[in-house]
Amino acid sequence: MDMQRCAECGGRLEEGKTCNDYFQQMLIWDFEDFTGAGAVHHLTVLCYHVQHPATYSKKGLEDAKAFLTEFVAKKRFF
Repeated sequence: MDMQRCAECGGRLEEGKTCNDYFQQMLIWDFEDFTGAGAVHHLTVLCYHVQHPATYSKKGLEDAKAFLTEFVAKKRFF
């Protein structure tokens, strides 16, 4: 299977796929099992967007990093 790389994050991709394709699949899993995978939905979204910063404004990216830090480093759950 040929692998490509995402131009923004450098992640490996199956031919014809984008990181957004994988992200959308993760969102489906979040909503299929909201107490399992969905319990960390906010982390899924934050991590994807931090790895693909063009999706945010400069302020939005700063805020996303701050939220991620609050959750992971300071163990504050929203």
